[in-house]
Amino acid sequence: MRTFLAGLVVAGAFVALALAPSAQAKSRFLRFQVVSVKGQQTANWTGTRGSGCGTIHRSGSQTISFESARPARLRLRGFPRRNPRTGKRRRGFDYFGGVAVPASWTYTRTFQQSTPPGCPPDEEPVAAQASDCGTKGPHPAGFTVGWRGGFVEFRGGLDGDVPRPIYRNCEYEGVHENTLIDSKGRLSKRRLTSRSRRPIRVNVSGRMKDPAVEGEGSQTTVLEATVTLRRLR
Repeated sequence: MRTFLAGLVVAGAFVALALAPSAQAKSRFLRFQVVSVKGQQTANWTGTRGSGCGTIHRSGSQTISFESARPARLRLRGFPRRNPRTGKRRRGFDYFGGVAVPASWTYTRTFQQSTPPGCPPDEEPVAAQASDCGTKGPHPAGFTVGWRGGFVEFRGGLDGDVPRPIYRNCEYEGVHENTLIDSKGRLSKRRLTSRSRRPIRVNVSGRMKDPAVEGEGSQTTVLEATVTLRRLR
């Protein structure tokens, strides 16, 4: 999951470089346990493909159900707030940070396509329904959980050396096949910095619309998840 932490790390580097050494020395930390993360992402796609007989209409869906494998420690670093023009100290701290969380993903696919109209007898027919659609997994994967600017941030993906689910006939002509779209959920700074040890449950969500990978159509991807945090001493 190093790839998906890169954004947070780079952002943190720029913030640190913008601060004076004395400000960095006075930074403080908030520590949390990521108790659990559970949710799913569903992508519904449509497209078309030309053939000698006419246009074939194709559609399908893929749902990734994901769940954290074990708790993780999240540390948010706080820097003193400063006026960007004068450099004068403001009240309070600006916090940011993220952590990689091991998880398991389970895939479920569907796929349909229309029968080509008026095919000549010698042309091989196209299957109306793929034979190996359904559920595969769970597969080891992961995602990152962080906080910045009043929101819990969430994203995820499969590392290059992690085995992918193998569908031989259940086609997926879409994007976000092995990634979770960037999503977020509101968590105020006031609640974040509260000293309460009660669990904090945050609903994160995301939605993206993309053009069809092939032919005419589109894809809609929706993610919904619940992130549970607990403040540590």
